[in-house]
Amino acid sequence: MNGNQNRKATPIQKQSVEELTESGALDAITNVSPPAELAASEQVSAVGNQLVGTENIVGQPQIESPGRAEPARTGENVQINFFRFAKQVEKPRTPALIEWDVAGVETVQITRYGGQYGEAGEQWSVAARGSMQQTFPLTTAGYDVTYLLTSLENESVTERFALRVPCEYDWVFDFDNPSTICPDKPHISDAAFQVFEGGVMLWMAESDSIFYTTWDGLISAEVPDTYEHGTDPISDPIFSAPDGYYQPDYGLGKAWRTYPEAQIALGWAIEPTNGYQAIRQGEAHAPFGNVDEFVSLPNDGYLHFQRDGNWELSYTQPEIQLAAVRPPAAATASGAAAVAATDAVAEEDAGVTVNYFRFNPPPTRPTDNVVLEWSVSGVSSLKISRTGGEAGEANAEYTDLAAEGSLEQTFPNTVGGLPVVYTLSSDEIAEMSLEFVIDIPCEYPWVIPNAYGGGCPTKPIISFGAQQEFEGGLMIWIDQEDIIVYTNWEGTVHGIVDDTYKHGVDLVSDPNLTPPRGFFQPEYGFGKVWRNEDGVRDLLGWAVTQSAEYEVRHQTSDIFADNLTEFITLLNGGRIIIDYAEPNWQIELR
Repeated sequence: MNGNQNRKATPIQKQSVEELTESGALDAITNVSPPAELAASEQVSAVGNQLVGTENIVGQPQIESPGRAEPARTGENVQINFFRFAKQVEKPRTPALIEWDVAGVETVQITRYGGQYGEAGEQWSVAARGSMQQTFPLTTAGYDVTYLLTSLENESVTERFALRVPCEYDWVFDFDNPSTICPDKPHISDAAFQVFEGGVMLWMAESDSIFYTTWDGLISAEVPDTYEHGTDPISDPIFSAPDGYYQPDYGLGKAWRTYPEAQIALGWAIEPTNGYQAIRQGEAHAPFGNVDEFVSLPNDGYLHFQRDGNWELSYTQPEIQLAAVRPPAAATASGAAAVAATDAVAEEDAGVTVNYFRFNPPPTRPTDNVVLEWSVSGVSSLKISRTGGEAGEANAEYTDLAAEGSLEQTFPNTVGGLPVVYTLSSDEIAEMSLEFVIDIPCEYPWVIPNAYGGGCPTKPIISFGAQQEFEGGLMIWIDQEDIIVYTNWEGTVHGIVDDTYKHGVDLVSDPNLTPPRGFFQPEYGFGKVWRNEDGVRDLLGWAVTQSAEYEVRHQTSDIFADNLTEFITLLNGGRIIIDYAEPNWQIELR
């Protein structure tokens, strides 16, 4: 799921599964008790020790904390006596009490805004003195929520404070850099774990699925556990592991035999299956709709499913030597009678024995330098042909090869995502022909959730950016590309322009333009495009939100296709889809 942009967890758990279970810690995480009333001397203008400083949270404005309750503010016969929480916020859904007292006016407005997507937004018109209970949507946990006190009767009445909503649950993993995103409820599951030459396999009963990954995380997948007790064989007698190695059995074995890429990447198991109880926990909510998840492994290891689609394995890799005899890969998914994708078991035919024909290791991207190696007894010379690619660009032929040897191999970038066929033959034995098919991985991974399109994607742009929503559409700024994207909500009128705003030279906003109450004039680069680009102001109208910063991702499908498809992520987890074959853009919101 190139994923090293994210924070990195340490392989240390706070407690073992047994300690968590026996101590009742897991139960304690899920049981939310009502908070005790704070003593009058402990009442604060935000949330006790949860006051927000100047740290910036994704999608939220920076708000300076007011600290403890300030002395009463006066002006024009108006006095703000207090505006505060009297009951501390302990959990998002646990009621807390906000209270206020303003002298000199009859009514006030209290506005609440914040959360990941603005879901905390609400407004109340109330008497100048009073209190009310507050709860927060679960998705606001870990994010800033701001309270604003105003009065339509007197503009001098204005007071605000911000708080960070506590998490509903606690992390059971430790992190080098703790996430500001709250975790979900941790789950304990029966699990089985096995270490291989090239990586690991994991079965989890909770999801009834099997995970496999190489040590570097570049080849990984989650597949369903289809093993049926009493129906499927525990292991396959055709597979004979070398001394000191193991053939995986039960569900892990069936997946290993069923998916050639798993067998290719992992090789033989180097230890028996280890049964244990695993903890699985992820972020409760995250930008772009994807979350980081963690699964505990034996010996304080973990498997990290990163939100960009990459996997990270933290487990001590044993020092081993690859077995001389490699496991045979199953037939390809198409049913073609292809032999092992990285190896062939010893095969005798007319006095000829193919000892091995394999990659060691297999390529992880087209431009990798990898080694193809072979060994055949009973002949003196061999020929190897290679075919594949969209237009045959992988085609190559090697003749007059010794019966045992190796060749360095690389592939054109255009071959990524496509199969390549290797055929081994000898002019000395007409009947001898052995081939295997290998799917060449893409040079770059997708970093856009649920992207589509043929072939391999371009190198992704992962950039600091901003988004602002308008009456008629939205604008996106991508810092790394120095561009501004605008579109109406229907995607029928749109454009991508250079960001030409110069700090200290261009106006932040136009003082001659006054938006209606509750609306905003866009500023900085957005404002310059909105004011100066033909038709943009009429298209979009006034802004309905302030500009919000976030991590924006921009990636294009199929580097070599005639009709490309571009994807740009949005603040709310949605995306803009630009299909070059269609005049309209698709705006997907969440």
